Amino acid sequence: PEQVKKFAANLQRESKRLGSLVTKIIQLSRIQAGDLKGEIAVFDLGHVIDEAVELNQFLADSRGVRISSDTPSGIMVDGDSELISMALKNLIENAVLYSEANSNVGIGLSVVDGFAEVAVIDKGIGIPVEHQERIFERFYRVDASRQRNSRDGSGLGLSIVDAVMRAHGGDVSVESELGKGAAFTLRFKG
Repeated sequence: PEQVKKFAANLQRESKRLGSLVTKIIQLSRIQAGDLKGEIAVFDLGHVIDEAVELNQFLADSRGVRISSDTPSGIMVDGDSELISMALKNLIENAVLYSEANSNVGIGLSVVDGFAEVAVIDKGIGIPVEHQERIFERFYRVDASRQRNSRDGSGLGLSIVDAVMRAHGGDVSVESELGKGAAFTLRFKG
């Protein structure tokens, strides 16, 4: 009976992981095919960022990571707010997962040269320079030996972020130094 419980728990965990992977593959395929699922409308980007932060708060609390944000309201963008929220959730989740306990993940929103920019900054493990160009590819994973949660990730989160931004005429970039963290910037067209 004890082993049955253990195998059942493993089966349930792996089933959830597989379900999540299938969902991400479907989402990515739809985005890349131009099948935006929500309505395209003008929305307040600060409110969508706040929602994405809230979706990650439990994870952050459980890992002892603080999320601080400076997201003024009134910065309006045109697009699918659900997809933008999903992309932001993925970025914030990664920042939390690769940060040490008692560290901070910062999120900022500003307008630079007429473009709305969202920055997600962590002080985590960082990304080696030689991997930074490829991290937005589907299923690409930085060397698993460097990652604490190498079993849990699918290698799809950042490719979904990239696809969402491209579908909205924007882009995503990264600056990172190994051992010092990463800063991802989403730039929305003006």
